[in-house]
Amino acid sequence: MARPLQLRGHRKDIMTSPAKILVAGLTTFLVVGSWTDASAGAGLQCKEMRKGDIDACKATVKKKCTQEKYWDRRRCENDVVVSSDACYTPAFEKSCKVASETYNNLCSKSGATSGRRAPAKEVNFGKPKEVSHFVSAVVSAKEKVAEYREFHEEWKQCYGTPKASCRRTASHFEICENTPAALRATLENAVDELVKRDWVKTAEKLLKELRGAKYVDEIKHGNVFHFAGKDKRKAKDLLSLQKKLPKSHQYRNRDLKKIVARANAAIKGGKKIQRSIIANRGCPKGKKLKRRYKKLVMAHTDKKSAKIVRRTGSKRRYRAGLITKEAIPIVICSAYIEDGEKVCSKTPMSVYREKAPGGSWTSWAASVGNGREINCKKMK
Repeated sequence: MARPLQLRGHRKDIMTSPAKILVAGLTTFLVVGSWTDASAGAGLQCKEMRKGDIDACKATVKKKCTQEKYWDRRRCENDVVVSSDACYTPAFEKSCKVASETYNNLCSKSGATSGRRAPAKEVNFGKPKEVSHFVSAVVSAKEKVAEYREFHEEWKQCYGTPKASCRRTASHFEICENTPAALRATLENAVDELVKRDWVKTAEKLLKELRGAKYVDEIKHGNVFHFAGKDKRKAKDLLSLQKKLPKSHQYRNRDLKKIVARANAAIKGGKKIQRSIIANRGCPKGKKLKRRYKKLVMAHTDKKSAKIVRRTGSKRRYRAGLITKEAIPIVICSAYIEDGEKVCSKTPMSVYREKAPGGSWTSWAASVGNGREINCKKMK
């Protein structure tokens, strides 16, 4: 039979069995547990009311809760606060839900912060989906922000209320207040950046160099179209965007139109030089291509537009590391209709095979190069 335990520091006649210790521990757990629950989740006091009559709350507690034990009295006071404070009513939760949708769908995505400055968010105005979202945000911002402001003025005392599901704060309100300015800054920064970088100026400089050169640098010539075309597209995107926005968001339209006009002039000058290049460019001479090789290359081109298929050189063997390769250079000259006009081009190709050390040759395959426009009159 187990010997009874004796607690040190107590009277000797106070003996406890394991069963009594278990009961005492469980009782202590229940008492402490109930107090912890009351202090953590059910211990609100009248002085903590956010939106209600504190004096009326205290009067109700004094009348209703005086005959109860202390921790029950706290729970009773908690119930009075919850029933008297507007921050615990469904009206606050309902208003908060609407405000949260505005914040999540508009304010938080605008690029605005709670600071005084309204930094811009980068938007690709060349993508219809991003343009649609931006226009929708700008058009609805004034009304939505006004609604959020009403919510803030009505319920700001309830921010941070214990047990409330609403997670709005004063910082969220500041972000929403800065949203219209942030949206406008996004547009203005995009326009300012385009005007400042002025890639059309680079295209104009290249065009001037090409006009004074004895031989045409085709890389420079291609960059004329690249730089002028890129700024032209972006300027047109921004002009198209502003047509969909309120008049208050029209910004530097005249500068954007100048970019488009200058880009058009540079592209026109590039095309003039291009015509002189193309005028002297024909289909390269060569020999007839064997049928088995022709079949390979024709699988990589439009059979209807291909007019000439030639072998432009002899078979060449070379090394690529440990791999031995054989290749036959070929050209395909094509004619097709583009924008209502006949256009001709040449496309360099090759058929090749490979062999690893000690191995056998692979089957013949075809590779395709970049095509160039040629003079249709010289396609012989």
